[in-house]
Amino acid sequence: MKSVPTFAVAGDPNVGKSTLIATLAEEDSVQISNRAGTTKRATPYTATLDGTTILKFIDLPGFENTPQLKEWLDQHRDDAEPGKAFVAEFQADSRFQAECEILQAIDGAGVIFVVDATRPVEPRDRDQAEILRLCTDKRMAVINIRSSTGQQVPVDAQILEDWKILLGKHFTYQCFDPLDANFRDRLELLEAVSHVMPGWRDLMKNVIERLRDDWEQRRIPEVVSELCGLLEKLMKLREREPLSKGQGNAERDAKRKVENEVRKLEEAFRKKVRKVFHHKRGSWEMSSHDILGQDVFSERVWKLFGLTKGQLITSAAMMGAVIGAGIDLLVGGASIFMGTIIGAISGAVAGYLAAGKAVDFHLATDHVEAKVDPKSNLAWIVIDRGLLFIEAVARWSHGRRETTRVIDGDKYGIATKWSDKERKSVIQWIGAVSSGKFSAAKTQQYEQNVRALFSKEVRKLTIPPPP
Repeated sequence: MKSVPTFAVAGDPNVGKSTLIATLAEEDSVQISNRAGTTKRATPYTATLDGTTILKFIDLPGFENTPQLKEWLDQHRDDAEPGKAFVAEFQADSRFQAECEILQAIDGAGVIFVVDATRPVEPRDRDQAEILRLCTDKRMAVINIRSSTGQQVPVDAQILEDWKILLGKHFTYQCFDPLDANFRDRLELLEAVSHVMPGWRDLMKNVIERLRDDWEQRRIPEVVSELCGLLEKLMKLREREPLSKGQGNAERDAKRKVENEVRKLEEAFRKKVRKVFHHKRGSWEMSSHDILGQDVFSERVWKLFGLTKGQLITSAAMMGAVIGAGIDLLVGGASIFMGTIIGAISGAVAGYLAAGKAVDFHLATDHVEAKVDPKSNLAWIVIDRGLLFIEAVARWSHGRRETTRVIDGDKYGIATKWSDKERKSVIQWIGAVSSGKFSAAKTQQYEQNVRALFSKEVRKLTIPPPP
């Protein structure tokens, strides 16, 4: 028995074998094409954690001479190892290259038989199922409910039932969409696989536990750290321009520099998030129609993300108190004079809701200094976009090959759904970072509260509850 669980993925050409492997192994280098027969030879891929291989997958070519192989096996049913006998007889025969590749690969490996639920069962499917039954007792079937073209199409109930009847005779099977599988879906499929490979049950249990721990103990903390780092850099961002060019020109140029730096910081954050979730295929060119693909200072982004007007009034008032007076706001409530501050600031809140007012200026003797205004909606917008991007990347299948990615959703304004206590924790930390009026220990305490909040949200977004 191999020390690393190894699975040979078999099936007709173009049923989604390579896509399934890319998804389960989180490996976007797997060659995938809508053209049938892209995989010509048995190709190994590995899933790794901390540089250690934890799973192996073998991407097999599709069967090319199913009837002939089935007929030969029927005539050699009494052989102890009919698959090996077939390879010994036909290995040099070019007509059966694919079949020999398949039979050699499944020797000693677990077999995952992939079928396409969007087309009817055909005689060759019955033959392939029988071939695998005769050649291995370590087998499972995956019913791919996504079409071979990658399109999301309705699955005919009767066709699906026919597949279940065929596979139910000799396979454990599970329906699966490799292009829309989240983390929980992938773990559930691996758990199902472990049950039909008894010799690997303990190994697979360990693999699943390690994958779960990696997600919980490494990935979530890492992306939360990146999001906190992005916000901290935004709040400490400063750009200067000399007054010799005139105050208006100096403010315009400094403002442009701040906005460009915000864009660069957000893009750098996104690259790091993609890396955490093992996406290595260059940068994502997101559609301009996608809300995450639009500029962070665009009008539509500022309408969809961030706090509501009422929430921002309260937030700006509290932020002003933290920054201006160094007030240590109690998370459970507001200070006794907060109502007066809120009333005074209400008239200015329209500015904080506008992208053009996201930058604040300080006039010195010979220069103007520009920075992100912590009372504006920008920080909350960056938080919302950051969390939505993390969710999208975590859920984006490694089997997808679109060059332009449209990632839209219905979770805009994530921070608007938080409790007052949760939003106050963010205000405390941003205010402390921006003002520099609190001790390092106090600022760190505030940051820990924010990290806990972000971790809870990322966990909710990336590990959906069971259906």
